[in-house]
Amino acid sequence: REALVRHRTQFLDKIKELSASVDTWNLIDGVDDVHDNASAVKAIADMVKEAMDEGAKINKDERLIQWAETPFDELEVMASTIQPYEQLWNLANEFSHHYALWMFGPIFAFNLEEMEKWIPQNVQLLSIVLQKVASGPALMAAELQQRLEEFQRHMPLIRCMRVTGLRDRHWTKIFKVTGLAPDLDKSQLTLEQLLGMGMSSYLPQLIEITDIASKEAVLEKTLDKLSAMWSAMELEFRPWRPGSKSMILNDTEEITNKVDDTILKIQTLSVSAYVRPHQERVLYWAQNLQQVQVLMDAWIETQSKYVYLAPLFSAEVLGAEVIMRQMPIEGNKFIQVDAVWHKISEEVPKMPRILEVAGRKALISELKEAS
Repeated sequence: REALVRHRTQFLDKIKELSASVDTWNLIDGVDDVHDNASAVKAIADMVKEAMDEGAKINKDERLIQWAETPFDELEVMASTIQPYEQLWNLANEFSHHYALWMFGPIFAFNLEEMEKWIPQNVQLLSIVLQKVASGPALMAAELQQRLEEFQRHMPLIRCMRVTGLRDRHWTKIFKVTGLAPDLDKSQLTLEQLLGMGMSSYLPQLIEITDIASKEAVLEKTLDKLSAMWSAMELEFRPWRPGSKSMILNDTEEITNKVDDTILKIQTLSVSAYVRPHQERVLYWAQNLQQVQVLMDAWIETQSKYVYLAPLFSAEVLGAEVIMRQMPIEGNKFIQVDAVWHKISEEVPKMPRILEVAGRKALISELKEAS
């Protein structure tokens, strides 16, 4: 019990010293020492948290020996008092780092999404902090809030210059509108340079140019996905029946559905107001997909006839010769289809890329004749 009394007495003295340290922060406003001040106030805040834990332990020991708990209410007050100062100096320290990167670093180098979240969040936080701090720190918080709000006003310009869809054709327009030198190293442009060159005064024109660039980029991305899908797509085959050497397409419906869907998508792109830079690509895919559609139509018709006639006339089927004599017209038709089908079964699986197959006009002609 004597140890507990001694511990409690020492702890009360510690609280007094800690309270004095907390009270000094309403006088500190050294904007040139934001890093040191942020570290120092964090250390004080951590000490308050540790003191609260220590006070809770003392109260626990007091309960064990059925003593009345000593109130340490001043610790809660200290925690509430130091919090806005910790927030202020931490924010000031972060902004000093961000500002250097955002203002003087290449405009394409920093995380724009992070900036767009960080600035409004901390403008709001400073509004709360301003209600809780006084004297020098209050003036500093107001100044910091003003600088953040000023930076917010630059966000439209930053967004414009950061549009990922900007291509040389768009930069040519930007150079013409703003008078910037065409040989400018765009990758090293900084916000400081842009503001110094008066780019903010051209913001309406820049927004118009970059809005078009963004929409053209969406169309370009759609074409890229389409190109990747169809360039890699292959025809898949399976034996007509187990053990058969004759092969048929595994799933014609899936391919025809993809062809129809993509043709519809290409038709939509072709009438877009932003298709002009991509007209050649759109036309290329319209023609290629039309050829794929022709291939699939001819293939499906010929395959349907083969699958219908093969169980009757194929040499792989017992009794086919007898049926051939009984049904000579159908049998001769099967012979034509079978000759084409065996040739296709050998050739196409070796080069199954659907665009390559669709480009073989002679093969499509054979399929049409056989059907």
